[in-house]
Amino acid sequence: MAKRYLVPQYIDMVDKIVGPLTLVQFLYVLAGGILCYLFWTIFNGYLAWPLSIIVGAFFLAMAFLKINDQPFPKMILAGILYFLKPRERVWKKIDELEEIKVEDKHLKQEEIAEQLPGDKSVKSQLSELASIVDSRGWHKETGKEIGPGEDAFKLRVKSHEEIKP
Repeated sequence: MAKRYLVPQYIDMVDKIVGPLTLVQFLYVLAGGILCYLFWTIFNGYLAWPLSIIVGAFFLAMAFLKINDQPFPKMILAGILYFLKPRERVWKKIDELEEIKVEDKHLKQEEIAEQLPGDKSVKSQLSELASIVDSRGWHKETGKEIGPGEDAFKLRVKSHEEIKP
Protein backbone atom coordinates (compact mmCIF):
# COMPACT_ATOMS: atom_id res chain seq x y z
CA MET A 1 0.00 0.00 0.00
CA ALA A 2 1.30 3.44 -0.90
CA LYS A 3 2.11 5.82 1.91
CA ARG A 4 0.35 9.14 2.10
CA TYR A 5 2.34 12.22 2.87
CA LEU A 6 1.08 15.59 4.01
CA VAL A 7 1.99 18.31 1.55
CA PRO A 8 2.60 21.68 3.25
CA GLN A 9 0.25 24.37 2.03
CA TYR A 10 0.24 28.14 2.38
CA ILE A 11 4.04 28.18 2.49
CA ASP A 12 4.14 31.65 0.94
CA MET A 13 2.15 33.25 3.76
CA VAL A 14 4.03 35.41 6.26
CA ASP A 15 4.00 34.26 9.89
CA LYS A 16 1.78 36.10 12.36
CA ILE A 17 4.06 37.38 15.15
CA VAL A 18 1.98 39.73 17.31
CA GLY A 19 -1.64 38.59 17.43
CA PRO A 20 -3.13 38.81 13.92
CA LEU A 21 -0.27 41.08 12.73
CA THR A 22 2.88 40.12 10.88
CA LEU A 23 6.18 41.60 11.96
CA VAL A 24 6.16 44.21 9.19
CA GLN A 25 2.58 45.26 9.95
CA PHE A 26 3.40 45.53 13.65
CA LEU A 27 6.44 47.72 12.91
CA TYR A 28 4.36 50.05 10.67
CA VAL A 29 1.66 50.44 13.35
CA LEU A 30 4.34 50.94 16.03
CA ALA A 31 6.13 53.65 13.99
CA GLY A 32 2.84 55.45 13.31
CA GLY A 33 1.88 55.28 16.99
CA ILE A 34 5.24 56.65 18.10
CA LEU A 35 5.01 59.56 15.64
CA CYS A 36 1.45 60.37 16.74
CA TYR A 37 2.56 60.29 20.40
CA LEU A 38 5.46 62.66 19.56
CA PHE A 39 3.07 65.07 17.82
CA TRP A 40 0.82 65.18 20.92
CA THR A 41 3.76 65.80 23.29
CA ILE A 42 5.56 68.41 21.15
CA PHE A 43 2.73 70.40 19.51
CA ASN A 44 -0.44 71.86 20.98
CA GLY A 45 -3.84 70.23 20.28
CA TYR A 46 -4.70 72.27 17.18
CA LEU A 47 -1.63 71.19 15.24
CA ALA A 48 -1.41 67.68 16.70
CA TRP A 49 -4.86 66.62 15.45
CA PRO A 50 -4.28 67.03 11.69
CA LEU A 51 -0.72 65.71 11.85
CA SER A 52 -1.80 62.65 13.86
CA ILE A 53 -4.68 61.89 11.50
CA ILE A 54 -2.52 62.20 8.37
CA VAL A 55 0.45 60.24 9.73
CA GLY A 56 -1.76 57.63 11.42
CA ALA A 57 -3.78 57.04 8.25
CA PHE A 58 -0.60 56.75 6.19
CA PHE A 59 0.99 54.18 8.49
CA LEU A 60 -2.26 52.21 8.81
CA ALA A 61 -2.44 52.12 5.01
CA MET A 62 1.18 50.97 4.88
CA ALA A 63 0.33 48.14 7.27
CA PHE A 64 -3.05 46.94 6.01
CA LEU A 65 -4.01 48.37 2.59
CA LYS A 66 -3.64 46.24 -0.54
CA ILE A 67 -4.31 47.46 -4.07
CA ASN A 68 -4.85 44.71 -6.65
CA ASP A 69 -3.51 42.20 -4.10
CA GLN A 70 -0.26 44.16 -3.86
CA PRO A 71 0.89 45.72 -0.58
CA PHE A 72 0.66 49.51 -0.34
CA PRO A 73 4.45 50.05 0.15
CA LYS A 74 5.08 48.20 -3.10
CA MET A 75 2.55 50.41 -4.88
CA ILE A 76 4.16 53.56 -3.46
CA LEU A 77 7.58 52.38 -4.69
CA ALA A 78 6.12 51.65 -8.15
CA GLY A 79 4.58 55.14 -8.25
CA ILE A 80 7.84 56.80 -7.27
CA LEU A 81 9.77 54.84 -9.91
CA TYR A 82 7.12 55.72 -12.50
CA PHE A 83 7.63 59.44 -11.92
CA LEU A 84 11.43 59.22 -11.74
CA LYS A 85 12.10 57.11 -14.83
CA PRO A 86 11.62 58.53 -18.32
CA ARG A 87 8.49 57.30 -20.07
CA GLU A 88 9.62 58.19 -23.58
CA ARG A 89 12.35 56.23 -25.27
CA VAL A 90 14.35 57.80 -28.07
CA TRP A 91 16.16 55.74 -30.64
CA LYS A 92 19.48 57.20 -31.66
CA LYS A 93 20.72 55.88 -34.96
CA ILE A 94 24.45 55.29 -35.26
CA ASP A 95 25.68 56.63 -38.58
CA GLU A 96 28.22 54.01 -39.46
CA LEU A 97 29.80 51.14 -37.66
CA GLU A 98 33.39 50.22 -38.11
CA GLU A 99 33.91 47.38 -40.52
CA ILE A 100 34.74 44.17 -38.77
CA LYS A 101 37.25 41.96 -40.55
CA VAL A 102 37.58 38.36 -39.54
CA GLU A 103 40.46 36.46 -41.00
CA ASP A 104 41.02 32.76 -40.74
CA LYS A 105 44.74 32.08 -40.52
CA HIS A 106 44.37 28.48 -41.59
CA LEU A 107 42.47 28.90 -44.86
CA LYS A 108 43.42 31.05 -47.79
CA GLN A 109 40.89 33.21 -49.64
CA GLU A 110 40.87 30.90 -52.67
CA GLU A 111 40.05 27.85 -50.55
CA ILE A 112 37.18 29.70 -48.89
CA ALA A 113 35.76 30.74 -52.28
CA GLU A 114 35.93 27.12 -53.52
CA GLN A 115 34.09 25.79 -50.45
CA LEU A 116 31.19 28.24 -50.64
CA PRO A 117 28.54 27.79 -53.36
CA GLY A 118 27.91 30.65 -55.74
CA ASP A 119 25.41 33.35 -54.84
CA LYS A 120 23.14 32.51 -57.79
CA SER A 121 23.01 28.79 -57.02
CA VAL A 122 22.01 29.45 -53.41
CA LYS A 123 19.22 31.83 -54.49
CA SER A 124 17.88 29.35 -57.05
CA GLN A 125 17.91 26.53 -54.51
CA LEU A 126 16.11 28.73 -51.98
CA SER A 127 13.46 29.78 -54.51
CA GLU A 128 12.92 26.13 -55.47
CA LEU A 129 12.51 25.12 -51.83
CA ALA A 130 10.13 28.03 -51.24
CA SER A 131 7.92 26.99 -54.16
CA ILE A 132 7.82 23.39 -52.89
CA VAL A 133 6.85 24.52 -49.41
CA ASP A 134 4.26 27.04 -50.67
CA SER A 135 2.56 24.50 -52.93
CA ARG A 136 2.92 21.63 -50.45
CA GLY A 137 4.75 19.53 -53.04
CA TRP A 138 2.14 19.85 -55.82
CA HIS A 139 3.84 22.60 -57.80
CA LYS A 140 4.87 22.05 -61.43
CA GLU A 141 7.76 24.15 -62.56
CA THR A 142 8.65 24.51 -66.27
CA GLY A 143 8.18 20.89 -67.22
CA LYS A 144 9.76 19.61 -64.06
CA GLU A 145 7.26 17.88 -61.82
CA ILE A 146 7.72 18.28 -58.08
CA GLY A 147 5.86 15.84 -55.87
CA PRO A 148 3.19 13.33 -56.98
CA GLY A 149 1.76 13.53 -60.47
CA GLU A 150 -1.54 15.00 -61.65
CA ASP A 151 -3.28 11.62 -61.41
CA ALA A 152 -2.46 11.34 -57.74
CA PHE A 153 -3.76 14.87 -57.29
CA LYS A 154 -7.07 13.96 -58.93
CA LEU A 155 -7.42 10.95 -56.65
CA ARG A 156 -6.92 13.08 -53.55
CA VAL A 157 -9.18 15.97 -54.54
CA LYS A 158 -12.85 15.04 -54.85
CA SER A 159 -13.78 18.13 -56.84
CA HIS A 160 -12.34 16.48 -59.99
CA GLU A 161 -14.73 13.56 -59.74
CA GLU A 162 -17.83 13.61 -61.86
CA ILE A 163 -21.05 14.01 -59.95
CA LYS A 164 -23.52 11.29 -60.76
CA PRO A 165 -27.23 11.82 -60.05
